[in-house]
Amino acid sequence: SATLLRGTLVCLVPVVFKAEAAVQIIAMSVILLSFASAQQLLQPWRSKMANLVDGGLATLMVLMLVCVAMSTSFEGAETVVGTLGAVLFVFFFLTAIGVVAFSIYRRLTPSPFYQNFVCHHKADAAAQARFLQLLLVQ
Repeated sequence: SATLLRGTLVCLVPVVFKAEAAVQIIAMSVILLSFASAQQLLQPWRSKMANLVDGGLATLMVLMLVCVAMSTSFEGAETVVGTLGAVLFVFFFLTAIGVVAFSIYRRLTPSPFYQNFVCHHKADAAAQARFLQLLLVQ
């Protein structure tokens, strides 16, 4: 289903952005990189090799797109590329601020939960629970 959505979005890029080659390349890169990142995070295939191959193929598609972009003439696209670059920079900056703020929030907010909890029967497994606790602490 994700592969079908990715293929559909890739096919729609030249239809939606007809006149601007720079916007087509940036939109295609965003689509391919987004789906590659999601694929590497979720790992939908059963084997690790299939997930690595899928991520590698997505990376190769982006590299091919960059090679094609170098051979394309972008006359009159300075304003579009500049605007998209500014939007991407602001998005990156806001994301970085959000990550720092969230990590500070997590650090300063007390958590009522234990990281590890060892439960044991008092009569039989106290020594085993103590040994496991010592292993977890180290």
